[in-house]
Amino acid sequence: MLTFLVLTVSEKPDTTISSQNYIFFCNYSNIPKKKLKKKSFNVVFSLFFSIKGVCAAIFLALFSKILYFCTMFTINMPYSGLMLLDSAKVMAIVNFTPDSFFEGSRLSSEGELRSRLDEVLSVGADIIDLGACSTRPGAERASETQERERLSVALREVERWQATVSKRLPLSLDTYRPEIAAEACSKHQIDIINDVSGGSERMYEVAAYHGAAYVLTHNGGFQRVADVVDYLQQRVDCLNRKGVHDIIIDPGFGFQKTREQEYLLLRHLGWIKQMLPLPLLAGMSRKRMVYEVLRSTPDRALAGTIAANTIALMRGADILRVHDVKEARDTISIAETFGRLPINNQ
Repeated sequence: MLTFLVLTVSEKPDTTISSQNYIFFCNYSNIPKKKLKKKSFNVVFSLFFSIKGVCAAIFLALFSKILYFCTMFTINMPYSGLMLLDSAKVMAIVNFTPDSFFEGSRLSSEGELRSRLDEVLSVGADIIDLGACSTRPGAERASETQERERLSVALREVERWQATVSKRLPLSLDTYRPEIAAEACSKHQIDIINDVSGGSERMYEVAAYHGAAYVLTHNGGFQRVADVVDYLQQRVDCLNRKGVHDIIIDPGFGFQKTREQEYLLLRHLGWIKQMLPLPLLAGMSRKRMVYEVLRSTPDRALAGTIAANTIALMRGADILRVHDVKEARDTISIAETFGRLPINNQ
């Protein structure tokens, strides 16, 4: 005999699976927004069955798998297909620029670009994020012509490289200029548009027309974390109206925010994800919020980045945008192994 009993409703963003007492915790913040509006619930199911419960055990295994896949995010991309976010993914920063804030990430030749692509593939990158215009604070922005010329060289080299490797990595285009995005999408296999500006209706139309997934970034300060959620929700609604439904949320670490605001966002990532049940990207790699706390510089901020990324993962981040791919992959392995352990195992 199999009995289902709903024990409690919680808003704690923990995940627990205990095979000993068959208590399963399921985070419903991953349910698509069209099925669940602004609220999400963590529902704990307790299943009791007798010693004759061989059939019940089989059902339990199937039931847990169904819940697991039904509450999982996916990103549908025009050239790489469906990406299942069954574990956190690593987005590798590939800067074809001479002035990125982290000197170690600057690439200026096709040979350097190919070496970087080989490196990130070999150490476990899931997505390539290619940019040709630095958006670091205080930087002199490259002109549209400069960005177009750099991207033209870089995208051709990426495509040649993609043709020589056994595994095709999804390609994200890091630009805030709609015309640059439109031209790149029409000529190259762009899967994702990563727009740090928060976007415009023209950019949303470009993403919709080419079927690209879209990274929606909050760019600016705020009074309350709820203000960030409200802004992103309005933009999500606008994207949906334009026909863009594969949306990744980026709270915008490093974009016109104070240190206190950035750490408030980090602390409340789980709540943001509950209010906006969409894939969540955290991009803190070697940024000022890390190296200023350490009284250091970007090139000495790897350990701090790992610490910040660990916190983000424990609060539900689905994608880490990083310079250091191997270290991010190791961080994910440790965090997810920890997260799979039961809380009550005395």
